[in-house]
Amino acid sequence: MHKGENDSGSGRLQAGAELHEEVYRPREFIYLPGDPGDAVYLICRGRVHLSFIGEEGERRTVAILEEGELFGELVFDGSAPQGFSAEALTETVVWVIDKWELLKLIRHEPWLAGRLSELLGYKKDLLSLCRR
Repeated sequence: MHKGENDSGSGRLQAGAELHEEVYRPREFIYLPGDPGDAVYLICRGRVHLSFIGEEGERRTVAILEEGELFGELVFDGSAPQGFSAEALTETVVWVIDKWELLKLIRHEPWLAGRLSELLGYKKDLLSLCRR
């Protein structure tokens, strides 16, 4: 992982929430099942494969995400560790925002709470379908 390769690799959003940039090579894992669920990721460039290991040991795809998509938001479901893996499919640049920083941003931009709630519901439904 090449966290913050350049000086412009971190920043502050308008509401004061801090974020930083991370760069991943193809086939490099961003996180694995059981890793702490302490951040949300926004894909700036590249593609990310979300997956988990099924009951019979097979790798099951949850989603293939592209530029502009958010992932890691299941941290707001109350379960601390990640439930699946996130792997870069191409060279991928993500902005990472700590869960507490995102909560700070939501306090300043309440409309984000509704959008995150919709996204969380969608991802939970998708995950439950995948695990059948």
